[in-house]
Amino acid sequence: MIMINTKPSGFHIITAIVILLSLVMGLVTFIFCTNIKQVIVKDLSKHALNSATTIAAFIENDIGNYEQLTNKVLSGEDCKDDAYYQKMLLLFQQIKKNNTASLIYTETLNSKNDRTVYILDAEDPGNAFFSPIGATDSVTDTELFVFTKGKPLATDIVHAVGWGDFITGWAPIINHNTGKTIGIVGVDISADYVNDIMMKIVRFFILGDILFILLAAATIYRLYVSRFNALNTDYLTGALSKRFFESTLRSLIGNAKRNGTPFVLGIIDIDDFKDINDKYGHVAGDIVLKSITKIVQTHIRKGDVFSRLGGDEFAILLDGADLSTGEAICERILKELSEHKVIINETDTISVTVSIGIAEWDNDSALNLKEKADSAMYCSKNTGKNTLCLYKKDAKNNLSN
Repeated sequence: MIMINTKPSGFHIITAIVILLSLVMGLVTFIFCTNIKQVIVKDLSKHALNSATTIAAFIENDIGNYEQLTNKVLSGEDCKDDAYYQKMLLLFQQIKKNNTASLIYTETLNSKNDRTVYILDAEDPGNAFFSPIGATDSVTDTELFVFTKGKPLATDIVHAVGWGDFITGWAPIINHNTGKTIGIVGVDISADYVNDIMMKIVRFFILGDILFILLAAATIYRLYVSRFNALNTDYLTGALSKRFFESTLRSLIGNAKRNGTPFVLGIIDIDDFKDINDKYGHVAGDIVLKSITKIVQTHIRKGDVFSRLGGDEFAILLDGADLSTGEAICERILKELSEHKVIINETDTISVTVSIGIAEWDNDSALNLKEKADSAMYCSKNTGKNTLCLYKKDAKNNLSN
């Protein structure tokens, strides 16, 4: 017995859509976020450079005191308690509070050993990242460029050994009276700051992608269901279509050949339907077709297929049923239909009967099986209508009531 799906599940379609959209949206998000990150890094690099340039200009306004402090440090003096130094530390700390920078500092170059020497630092002295006055570090190519060329420079995200990943803006501190570069200002913006921004953006895009994918999948599924129903459901009665019937019949025959699973085909034809149309009109005929469909659908088993083949002719496919089971089901349908009154307008109700012929699959082709069931149906017509006729291969004339 096979599972006959009379309703669209669409699971494989939705899965494929979700996977495809996820890949597409994931790629789009990746490209977009990469570009956004580049824009953010570029903007922060510009910000770090502007901050460094502004701070350097501020120091240059009192270049004499700064140069004097620098010379003292290079000569080995302890300047921790220097009044100018203490004043500048407080100013630097205040500048940092109003800046997105992680680190702000100034340094000079010790030409004797080619190492940088820290002068001012905006960190709190108790902070582990605080560089005390006179502390030294190795010089980078970027720092050396700013020192020797006297030109400001900014980097993208660069790894600083022992410090981490930073975007840095450098600006020279110049004594414009002598043209000498006294030191440089460094403004570092941690890559963690960039990562935090990107994390928020990525979360936003992921949420947007999920909502878009779900909306798109739901929309496509609704279109799929609509198309499925249009192709597989009779527009007038709500019975399954002839197309669905033919497809299911082929499937049942294939399953029967492989597994020996029996099934029965029944052909149902409304008795004297032309007379109903002629007497009451085609609207009444449509009401009759709908009424019969509703009754039959109520009295068949789950998984059975009831289809309208055209006009007043219907078919039933009873999977897993032998001839006796099919006979019992169709007798029940006959009884229900014969006892039912169809209301066709405000004043008229009519009794409607059908003739049914059934045949069990016996290694038949689809065409042969339909011919057997059809001949059984005509047997019912010829023996008084409102009856059931069976196609039996062992009977003398193959047909019996």
